[in-house]
Amino acid sequence: MTSIFHWTASFTVMLLQFTTWGDMQRNVTLAKAQLKPFIEKHCISCHGQDKQKGDFSFEDLSFSIKTNMQAQAWQDVLDTLNAGEMPPKKKKQPALKELSLVLRDLTEGLKKARIQLADQGRAITMRRLNKDEYASAIESLLHLRVDLNSLPDDDSHGAYDTIGSNQFFSSQHFESYFNLAKQLIKISLEPRRQYGIQTYQPEKWSRHKLKELLAKDRQKWNQLQAKGWQQAGFVDEHTALRFKDDFSKTKEKFESYLNLPQAESRQYIRLDGNSFMNLARVGIGHRLDKRGEYEIIITAGLHGDAPERRRYLDLKIADEKLTSFKVEGTLQKPTGHVLKYQPMLGKYINIFLHEKGNYKVHVPSYLKKWDPQNPARLWVDKVEIKGPYFKGLNTLEKLLFKEGRQRYELTPEKLRQIFTDFAYQACRQKQPDSAFIEYLIKLYGVKKAELKRWDLALIEPLALILSSPSFLYWSESSQAYPGKQKLAGRQMAVRLANFLWRGALPDPRLYELGDSGRIFNSTVLQSQVERLLTDRRSKAFSDGFFSQWLHLEKLADLSIDLKKFMDYDEGLYQSIRREPLELFYYLLKNDLSINHLIDSDFVIIDQVLARHYDLPLRKGNGFQKVNLPKTSSRGGLLTTAAFLTMTSTGDRTSPILRGAMIMEKFLNDPPAPPPPNVPELTEASVKPLAIRKMIEMHQEKAQCASCHEKIDPIGFGLENFDAIGRWRNEEVITKKKSVPVKSAGRLPTGENFDDLKSFKESLLANKDKLARSILEGLYSYGLGRNLSFSDQTDIENMLTQWRSKDYRTRSLLHIFVQSKAFQHK
Repeated sequence: MTSIFHWTASFTVMLLQFTTWGDMQRNVTLAKAQLKPFIEKHCISCHGQDKQKGDFSFEDLSFSIKTNMQAQAWQDVLDTLNAGEMPPKKKKQPALKELSLVLRDLTEGLKKARIQLADQGRAITMRRLNKDEYASAIESLLHLRVDLNSLPDDDSHGAYDTIGSNQFFSSQHFESYFNLAKQLIKISLEPRRQYGIQTYQPEKWSRHKLKELLAKDRQKWNQLQAKGWQQAGFVDEHTALRFKDDFSKTKEKFESYLNLPQAESRQYIRLDGNSFMNLARVGIGHRLDKRGEYEIIITAGLHGDAPERRRYLDLKIADEKLTSFKVEGTLQKPTGHVLKYQPMLGKYINIFLHEKGNYKVHVPSYLKKWDPQNPARLWVDKVEIKGPYFKGLNTLEKLLFKEGRQRYELTPEKLRQIFTDFAYQACRQKQPDSAFIEYLIKLYGVKKAELKRWDLALIEPLALILSSPSFLYWSESSQAYPGKQKLAGRQMAVRLANFLWRGALPDPRLYELGDSGRIFNSTVLQSQVERLLTDRRSKAFSDGFFSQWLHLEKLADLSIDLKKFMDYDEGLYQSIRREPLELFYYLLKNDLSINHLIDSDFVIIDQVLARHYDLPLRKGNGFQKVNLPKTSSRGGLLTTAAFLTMTSTGDRTSPILRGAMIMEKFLNDPPAPPPPNVPELTEASVKPLAIRKMIEMHQEKAQCASCHEKIDPIGFGLENFDAIGRWRNEEVITKKKSVPVKSAGRLPTGENFDDLKSFKESLLANKDKLARSILEGLYSYGLGRNLSFSDQTDIENMLTQWRSKDYRTRSLLHIFVQSKAFQHK
């Protein structure tokens, strides 16, 4: 095996080499005679050698622009001057003519620099499949789901997980991929399981367990009554007395459970922590075929007049938190909840059902608040599992088996064909090296002699293909200047599928159009983008891009104060996290404008969020479009619980965090990071104060004022929403004190707003900035590299086209895919 690892590692090192084209000798020199006096007069006192406010100094900035980094620094200066943010309002302002000349010279100089730097080309970096893309590629080839936790972690310091320069590869990575590939191949070679229907009645297990525990405790009780605590086996009298007290309570609970209506054929689910009654569980173990999809049907109902918040079940399969769903059935007429599920590699179908609730707080207190009677409100009748349903033969099975899964004879020629064709398909129809194929044939022979079985002998050779650089990496290398050579047709097909299907391999139609070159025809390309977007695999693109653009990972990192917010349980978190992704996907499917991210007359929510937002929702689980009444405070991304929660501190709202996020995403003006040793907001006062008052006191500190006067007034626009996104009219200061919420503020551009409605109107007036933010994010995500100064010409051209399409979401993808940037290396 040493030679295999050495060979593959060496190949990887070779592929990881990337070419960076150096700066050309020509450069652009700015109008120093005009700019230098202006800088010395108005800027150097705050941004010079002695003081560098905002970590910026003109002392380090050359008037001769040679690099993208230098050009971007001057562009930041120009943007600040154009916005009127510098010089500060407290300083002496330049005369209008003086400022106009500086802006003119700087604008013209940077325009020349942009053209010059674009001519120099860009760096090409080899890009590896990220975790999601690897899983998609495996599903395309083998129809298997990969557990993302089993894969090496993606590098987290980049803006997007597609950026090649942030990736690295080590021998540990290779070992992980190689070992995983062996498991994937082994499963693919196993005989298929037969289709069937399996029905589970969880009450049989729970009643048996309950009766067993009750009988054991009753026997102990009888011994205690007849023989005393010593003869009954207790360590002391105190322990015996405690048992007597506990047994009386337990016996009452057990018997009340057994006396519930139809308890002999139902599993009632309690919320009081009794391990055998607070959940229902069923499952399939080794009989599972992970290549197929299963249909799970949960039949359940309600007991009594259950409060709204106690009508939900949490469903979890294996280690996956899947969903919370509302139970609509009754004791006389239970209803079924249907879920389709394909198990992951290394997992079984272990289904856990429990009442949706906050199990991290004191459950009796939780119940006392919402349902003082504390009965069992939910019951499960049965769980049916149907399947597996197969998609057809996967790529490997088609190579190994005839019709009816009769295996081909594995002659050396047949092996050569199998290894060659599998490598060709896995590596995106790139012909494998003949020496590599011959090595695999020899390895098969060694393993066959050692293991005596054809299937086991195939595992390592095929696993080497799935852990090779040609599978794990894309290579679009070119001898010409990078950025100057058009992609080959096959490369365009691969890039398009990877972009819109997030790593899934191109289908035959894309390969065909790539080979013929017709994929570059504008009309043909437009129809293919439409076709790929109507495929279910495009959901992976939508989720992958938008979750990273929105920094949705912040939601998972936030610790919520559960004493303040008992409603915030695991089921609510899952629904909150999905809402912005479902919203963006809805806009994409229907080609709606990104204006709806600022405000809309509808929301995309499920039953859990309908209760959280106090909105009506028709029967049925899953995310649905709900039209909002005109008086509603919802609509748009800003008022989703995800946006509002992840920009809180977990125990209170934060206009600072909300303002910063709005500046970054909706105004495309990310605020500078805070300077070191900035005092916490809570240090503004030892007494409980309203958030607005605390921020005003915080701004009195010199090191805080300059940034906060720009950020905070924006964040106040969302103050009517609490830390988990619920509407409020008052802010609670203490148990006895509340103050009315004031949501008035202003944008950095000077527009004032008085409430949420006028706040959204102000942002809509600046929708061009949101459009640029999304486009720049898509540009970086789609090309797999960080944005540079010389990309701005492409960005401007695409923005102009997109503006004419009213910033429709689907239209953006057409514009981007049709662009020179996407179609060139």
